[in-house]
Amino acid sequence: MVQALEVAAGQRVASGAALLEVAALDPLWVRVPLFPGDLPAVDVGRGAMVARAGGQGGGRPARAVPGPASADPVAASVDLYFEVPNPDGGLRPGERVGVTLPLRGRGTSGVVVPWSAIVRDIGGGAWVYARLGEGKYARRRVEVDHVVGDQALLARGLEPGTVIVAVGAAELFSTEFGTGK
Repeated sequence: MVQALEVAAGQRVASGAALLEVAALDPLWVRVPLFPGDLPAVDVGRGAMVARAGGQGGGRPARAVPGPASADPVAASVDLYFEVPNPDGGLRPGERVGVTLPLRGRGTSGVVVPWSAIVRDIGGGAWVYARLGEGKYARRRVEVDHVVGDQALLARGLEPGTVIVAVGAAELFSTEFGTGK
């Protein structure tokens, strides 16, 4: 909350001069610049999670708020605004934070595999290697729904319980197509 505004529009101010007084830091608004093409995929109604940069401390839930219409044509971004509770004053104005946004139409259940198990062909298709037996593997096409950290949720293509290659899939792929040594 702004308590006092010390300048007027168009006024010249000295470097370092106070522009405004902040009366309260709870709640804070977080501005999230987003590529315009990604905007339709974000489910703003579900809010967001805001965490300190560097992963210090847990995330805080934030709700979407109607902020000023703003964008940056140089960075090709539009801005979303979220209100985050800050009762302990742990977040400060101007501090960089990480924001996790929920996406529309993303699955919440399915087979999860390590991201390292996914290989891509020249056409962009996603594959994993299933273990058939000792030293025997078969490539299986999969569809990746989304990736969080080092885990990928598959939309289809792999049955639960299938043993796959998590480390070394790229080497198997290159060996299969004759590019390995």
